[in-house]
Amino acid sequence: MFRARILVTLIGVLSLFGCNSKTSISGILEHAETNTMVYILQPQTLNDLASPYLGKVVDSAKVNKDGHFSFQLADDFSEKVLLELTVQSNGQPAQQLKNENPLEANYMPLVWKPGDRLELKANAQAFQKTCFIENPSEENKALMQLRDVKMEAFIRFLKDKQWDVHEGMQLLEKEHALLNYQKQLIAFARETLQPDAAMVAIRWVSPQNDYERIPEFLVEQCAKWQDQAPEYPWVKELCKLADTSNLPVLVGDIFPDSLLPTVSGDTISIKEALGAKLTI
Repeated sequence: MFRARILVTLIGVLSLFGCNSKTSISGILEHAETNTMVYILQPQTLNDLASPYLGKVVDSAKVNKDGHFSFQLADDFSEKVLLELTVQSNGQPAQQLKNENPLEANYMPLVWKPGDRLELKANAQAFQKTCFIENPSEENKALMQLRDVKMEAFIRFLKDKQWDVHEGMQLLEKEHALLNYQKQLIAFARETLQPDAAMVAIRWVSPQNDYERIPEFLVEQCAKWQDQAPEYPWVKELCKLADTSNLPVLVGDIFPDSLLPTVSGDTISIKEALGAKLTI
């Protein structure tokens, strides 16, 4: 009888351990609607990251009535990978990421590596804002810190702001507010030692891939990660974006001596008209 009890207890412990070992990512979603789904996306390129309708759908899980969901990734990846966990309801496509308002964003980047068992908690209606990873790795800790920087910057500079872009001064005010928001993410990217978090910061600076007003940022990031993580898979792609031949004039560059038309129909060079030194 005693041996039988020990055997039953041992089987129960082993079964519990087996179930836990199979669960790679799991969590609880509060305020999830009926038929809410959670998807795992794998960005294939830097451009896929934080981009709606891009990236590979790795797996899906239906959220239970009690808010639980879980994934098993052991057979999908053999090394560390940067993923996106996204929440969708009412039959929305898996890759429909929301970037317009970070307070309502429905996805969260995270890093998973073989052997990890990630436990998450979040509000389904504000997934990115509230997503918390228990006992996070250094990579995921950096991603949550970046998320907090993004939320604080959005609330400070952009939340509830409206501008009439057809009015000159309001257009300038909008551009100034956007730049102040971007500067917070840029500062994080400059300071972090985690390339995964830096790549997310680069994409969150401009999900539209518009770096025209901050080209120096791309050049700095290319140089940083070529030096610190040259084998990181997206460094080459980043440096291609940072190629100065593809960017506008950078701080410190010599302004091109272009020819401009005059009212008389002739042309005149910028340096001839404005002198050898020109500051803009």
